[in-house]
Amino acid sequence: LYAWGNNSWGQLGLNTVNIQNLSPIQIGTGTSWTGISSGLYYNLALQTPGSLWAWGNNNFGQLGTSNTTLYSSPVQVGTTSWSQIAAGSFTGAAITVLGGLFTWGLNSIGQLGSAATTNRSSPVQVGTSSWSQVSAVKDSMTGVIVNITNTVIDGYKLYAWGNNSLGQLGLGDTANRSSPVQVGTNFQTMYSNPVQITSLPSTGIATNYSYFFDGASNFLIADS
Repeated sequence: LYAWGNNSWGQLGLNTVNIQNLSPIQIGTGTSWTGISSGLYYNLALQTPGSLWAWGNNNFGQLGTSNTTLYSSPVQVGTTSWSQIAAGSFTGAAITVLGGLFTWGLNSIGQLGSAATTNRSSPVQVGTSSWSQVSAVKDSMTGVIVNITNTVIDGYKLYAWGNNSLGQLGLGDTANRSSPVQVGTNFQTMYSNPVQITSLPSTGIATNYSYFFDGASNFLIADS
């Protein structure tokens, strides 16, 4: 894993602060990194076989380290095995290998989905459902739950929560949500980030389309 650029909050993970790097420098010596997601001046990353690491700005607890201490090098978050991560502006999210969704960090408008508006500096579980995907952009989040009937996947449910001042949650209004609310009905096919959905049945508009969410706006590409 390599990093370069602005390092005002130690977000490069090189054990330094306020020393910018103009070319890539390796973070530590590990070679088992499998994914990274960046928020505002902080990062979340996964290593094989599923450990979660965080570093950088932590003024709202967005690193999930049970404190608000800045870390300029990667520090492990808990001992749970994780499969997916997502970093919003000041809010982190991750899904365990068993499908549990956890969030932490700034929660001023309910962006943690915990039915509250209290900041959390350590992961807190969102509901009890088994999640397959999460996306965090700015102060909003979306998540996907696989719908299973008789052990067979028969659709996917898209949920959204957090900031909705511009209607970006797709719920028909501009009210913020502090817990997940389902968007539309079941989708037939779901792909990974960015949120992309195809072959939604019974729309009367298109046979196939793709949907993208960037936290403030929504985009639909349709094949008529």
